[in-house]
Amino acid sequence: MKKFTTEPLIEIVWWLQQQLERDSTPGRIIEFLRTNPDLRAGKEGKLPGHSLKNWLDLAEYFNCRLLLPHLQDSNLVRIRMQVLDSKHDWHKNLTDDATEKYGVDSEYAGIEKLEEPYFLLDYLHCLRIVSIQSGWRILNLGVNRGDEFAALNYVVSPEDFASLHLVGVDHSESAIQAARLRFSENNHTFFCSDINKLHELNLGRFELIISISTLQSPGLDRETVLRQLVQQQCKDKSALLFAFPNCRYIDGEIKYGAMMRNYSTSELSLLVKDVSFYKKYLQQHKFKVRIFGKYYLFVVAVR
Repeated sequence: MKKFTTEPLIEIVWWLQQQLERDSTPGRIIEFLRTNPDLRAGKEGKLPGHSLKNWLDLAEYFNCRLLLPHLQDSNLVRIRMQVLDSKHDWHKNLTDDATEKYGVDSEYAGIEKLEEPYFLLDYLHCLRIVSIQSGWRILNLGVNRGDEFAALNYVVSPEDFASLHLVGVDHSESAIQAARLRFSENNHTFFCSDINKLHELNLGRFELIISISTLQSPGLDRETVLRQLVQQQCKDKSALLFAFPNCRYIDGEIKYGAMMRNYSTSELSLLVKDVSFYKKYLQQHKFKVRIFGKYYLFVVAVR
C-alpha cells in the first residue's frame, strides 16, 4: 500500500490523479497511508500531516466519497476514498413530465438539505436575521415537501408557529400532495402552480417570502417574478430569503461549485450574475441586503 509521511500535498494529489486516470470505476476504493491527523492537532503537533478536513476536500474535488479512515498504528492511518458514480446526478435526469423532475419519486427527493450542516446553519441564521414575529404570513416558492417550513419550529415558539399563516407553491403535484400530508394544520395552504403564473393565485401580501433553489430555474421569467414579489406580494415592512445553489449532488454526495453546460469544472459566473441582479433590484426598493453561504448562497433582504 502506498505510504506518505512527510511528502507535500502536491505529491499526494499527483498520485491520486494517476490512480483515477488508471481506473475510475464507480465504487472503487483508493487507499493510502498517511500520518495520523490527531498527532498534528494544536500548536504542539508532533508530526507533519493533514487534517481530516483536508482529506474530505480532496475526496470531494476528485468526485470521491471519503470513507471512515482506519487506524494503521499509533502514527499512521489508512485514508480511504471511494469513486462516485457520476451517472447518479439528478440534474441530468429526464422525465416524461417536467414538473415531476422534483417530485416524490425523483432522485432529487432523496436530497435532504436540512441534513447538510452548511445549509442548515446558514438557513437558521437567515431566519434569525429576519426575526419572524407572531401572526406573520410566509410564502415559500418552490416549497416541494416543505422542509423550510419544518425548520421554523426551531426559531419560533410553538405558540408563535401555530399563529403563522404558511403558504407554499410548487409545480410538482406529487410534492404538493406530500406537503399537504406532512402539514395538515389549518395554518398551512399549498398550491400546485407555475411560479410564472403567481399573479393568478391572488395570494395577497406577506411579511416573509422564501425561495430556495428555484429562482434560477430554466424557463422562469426572473425579472417579472421578482417585480411581482416586491410590488404585489411584499408588505411595506417585509423580508425576502432566497438561496442559490453553489453545488451539485453526485451519487448522494454534495460537491462544491455551480456548474454550467459545456464546462468540466465549476464555473461561478452565471451564479454571481444572478445574485448580483437580485441584490441590485432589492436595494433599489429600499431593502437592506446581506449575502453569505458556501454550498448555497443566501440572499437576505429586509426593509
